[in-house]
Amino acid sequence: MPVLSNFSIPRKSTGAESENLIPLIPTSPTDDEENQDLLREFTCKRNPDQKRSATYTLKIPPLKNPKPEKLLEILELVEEAWKGQAIVTAEDRAHFLEQLMGESERTTFRNALPIDGTITDTGLERAIEILKKTIFPHNAARLQKKALRGNGFRKRL
Repeated sequence: MPVLSNFSIPRKSTGAESENLIPLIPTSPTDDEENQDLLREFTCKRNPDQKRSATYTLKIPPLKNPKPEKLLEILELVEEAWKGQAIVTAEDRAHFLEQLMGESERTTFRNALPIDGTITDTGLERAIEILKKTIFPHNAARLQKKALRGNGFRKRL
């Protein structure tokens, strides 16, 4: 693919003076630019136990058809928001997470929660793990964890 440049390259074979190059600037907005409008803002405290703690705004993108890498980033931001807003019960955490989800992710998440309606910490963790398994390709989560531990993807001599 040609390199972006404002310069022209002279053609030798056809006698034409110059050939315009294809610009590398995207003509359509990227996924990140489209999601900027959809970001949800949450005001969090540095130390939620204190009344006059410093606050900051945390922006979290929606969980609508995320890529596996994006899912992990979003879940880290969600955990930070839970801490910053002092959300401690499993039911409140599940409700907070459902607000960010798309329809298919929400259905998967709700089906993974306990049937009796009482949400515990282990039930919430199980539902998040099932959500990860539906978004991650088969076996990708295990391979990624293995690579992060330093045991995977090394060529042996």
